[in-house]
Amino acid sequence: MSLSSSYVQVIGEAKYHFLSEENGFRAALRSAILKAGRKKVIFVEGYGDKMVFERLYEEHSSELCFIDVSLEKAKINNPKVKVKVIDECDKGPGACDKVKSLLSCFIKFLPQEKRFYGVIDRDLKTDQEVEADRNKVCYDGRLFIFFERYTLENYFISLDALKAFIHGQSDQHKKLIQLVDDDVKLEEIMADIISCLAKIAAANLTIRFFDKSAKFLVEDTINCSDEIEKRVHHRLKGKCEDYVEAFVNAKFQLMKEFIMQSYPDNVQKFASAKEYFATQFNKRLKADYKVNLQINNHKPELVSFLKAHPPWPNDFNELLKFLGVIS
Repeated sequence: MSLSSSYVQVIGEAKYHFLSEENGFRAALRSAILKAGRKKVIFVEGYGDKMVFERLYEEHSSELCFIDVSLEKAKINNPKVKVKVIDECDKGPGACDKVKSLLSCFIKFLPQEKRFYGVIDRDLKTDQEVEADRNKVCYDGRLFIFFERYTLENYFISLDALKAFIHGQSDQHKKLIQLVDDDVKLEEIMADIISCLAKIAAANLTIRFFDKSAKFLVEDTINCSDEIEKRVHHRLKGKCEDYVEAFVNAKFQLMKEFIMQSYPDNVQKFASAKEYFATQFNKRLKADYKVNLQINNHKPELVSFLKAHPPWPNDFNELLKFLGVIS
């Protein structure tokens, strides 16, 4: 005789007692986990990430359930769902912090269940910091940090992917037709933006070296000029005990050389395409072709291209191995 759904629900409620407080967010999170059944549950930073993974790994949907820790869909359906900092399960204001705190919380309260995981961007971490974070005992080896790119969006910044994207959009935006087969022009647009991203990456690494508490550059508002270096000094001057203008200039030059050693791979590793590239790419299309095309709103098309044109970036295959889906 099969168990009634209400009985299973009661068992679930007891099992996830640490999510029992009815504050909207917890109720929605508990509901999403119960709905996942016996699948592996992977906490991700945002709805965009959830959509990317679900589309990319749809062949494994019977095994994997991706849960967006911002619960965007739940918040749309129920305005009372609020993400609040309450205790160890809700530490940190950022999505990355929430993934990590939720994962460590599930590991603490359900140590025998090895089906909860977390996936986050590398952001501005060094390679050593990525490894150190991955190996923290509180994550039980179940925190995956993307290694090759700054954010998930950076994996879509390639000539082939953008060319296919432009081609797909040209049906609705006829002025883009002239760009479809113009690889030289598209490469020029990309090169200009990525070159500036290199300076932004060097700037942020410099700021982080001198003062980890200082804010990084607001990437989507920067003009690619000496303004970047000026902003580095503005961030550090008067706020950093080790500030000496000559030292900062020297470190900035060293960071630029480091970034350019593996161009453009290092750029994509240490600067966010989600912010600067997306904003500047749209500005160029708007200026040159009178088309307002917000590339960050077209992730499904970019994911479809990535999926249809293997090999995938190594990190995506490594994630499947990490989750035990492939060997």
